[in-house]
Amino acid sequence: MAVVLLLMLVQLPGYLSCLLCAIRAAVERAVAATLAAAGDTVSAVADCHARKFTSNFRTYLCIKSSSRNQPSTPMLHRPNHPEQPYPAVQI
Repeated sequence: MAVVLLLMLVQLPGYLSCLLCAIRAAVERAVAATLAAAGDTVSAVADCHARKFTSNFRTYLCIKSSSRNQPSTPMLHRPNHPEQPYPAVQI
């Protein structure tokens, strides 16, 4: 019985090493997948942003008229566009 326990104790570092290598590989794959997804998201947002301002949508630079004590603020406005729920976005 003691010999079996001694053999198991000797083999334990090998098992732990193998387990740690497997965990490390899984974490590396997860991080790589996360970074790839984040990169895809950033490029998709950049493409959407570029398309939004260079496609057939007409953009207007409107001047927001405010009360007499406040100066007017430039606004970017695309009338009747479904992606823009508010009438104007301040730039």
